[in-house]
Amino acid sequence: MKAAIKNTVREVDIPRYMGVWHEIARYENHFEKDMVNVTATYTLQPDGSIKVENAGYRNGVSSEEKIVVTGLTDADHRSGGITPMQSALLLFVLVAAATIYGIRRGKTLWGLDLILFFCAGIAGCILAFLALFSQHPAVSPNYLLFVFHPLHLFCLPWMINKVRKRQKSWYMRANCAVLTLFILLWAIIPQRFDLAVLPLALCLLVRSASNLILTSKKR
Repeated sequence: MKAAIKNTVREVDIPRYMGVWHEIARYENHFEKDMVNVTATYTLQPDGSIKVENAGYRNGVSSEEKIVVTGLTDADHRSGGITPMQSALLLFVLVAAATIYGIRRGKTLWGLDLILFFCAGIAGCILAFLALFSQHPAVSPNYLLFVFHPLHLFCLPWMINKVRKRQKSWYMRANCAVLTLFILLWAIIPQRFDLAVLPLALCLLVRSASNLILTSKKR
């Protein structure tokens, strides 16, 4: 039986969410091992962040021990540094500039492909592992596997060999088609993505298109 696709809500009434929540079922966290009567207390802080206190009871040698773990939200870790979106955009600008240079000079820049597709392949292995083996419904299905997948890693030697020799790579062609469809269908895919994924997908698309342009020029 296929599980129904669950989407996140667009808005959350934060004040209504505050207070003590009693656990009735769980995917066990590391601090919950052998614990009973687990609760989570949410408290809104003056700066807008949310303090989370997870508590429960674990049987000890002579008595029960109350465990309290304080969680930190993204607001607690927020800094004035560069954001994921800014990092992704910067990478895309650098990749696009290098690709334009390579096309004009007739250079394959295969080292750039090696780095990008190796990293995308490693990310794909992690995503595939979570989608296949995790019991959490939030990680499967994961449409990010159309962008980051293990084939980037497994096909890397063959693909780089073709790129170095300025030969037509059918892998690059297929990747170009898949990424183009992913970007065009972004708005209707039944999964919400961080916008930072888009520049990363464009990086792989630009490099795939570069191989098609260089091999067509060779003719």
